[in-house]
Amino acid sequence: MRLNTPAILQQVLLTQRLKEYLAKEQQLKEDGVVITPTGKKVFRDAKKFAEQYGGQAEDWVKKSSTSFDVDHKISIQTHWVENIKTGQRVAEKVKEFVKDVK
Repeated sequence: MRLNTPAILQQVLLTQRLKEYLAKEQQLKEDGVVITPTGKKVFRDAKKFAEQYGGQAEDWVKKSSTSFDVDHKISIQTHWVENIKTGQRVAEKVKEFVKDVK
C-alpha cells in the first residue's frame, strides 16, 4: 500500500490550523492579562489606537490570553489591544511559541 504523503501532510496542517482557530476563539472569551503598559514599560501605540478607534490613549492596553498547547512542541497565545473603558477589542493576533522539548 502506497501512502499519499502530500495528502497526509495537508490533513495534519489543516488539523493544526483548526486547533489554533478554535483555541483563539476560546482565548478571546478570556478577560486577558495586561502586558503593556506595565511598570515603566508604556504602550507606545496607544495614541494611534485612540485616534483610530476613539477614547484617550491611556484607555488602550495590550492584552494576552493564557497559553494553549497545540501539540507537544507548540503553544499559542492570542494578543489584542483593548479599550479598558469600553471593552472594545481590536488588532487580534496569534503568537506561536516553540516549547523547549527535550
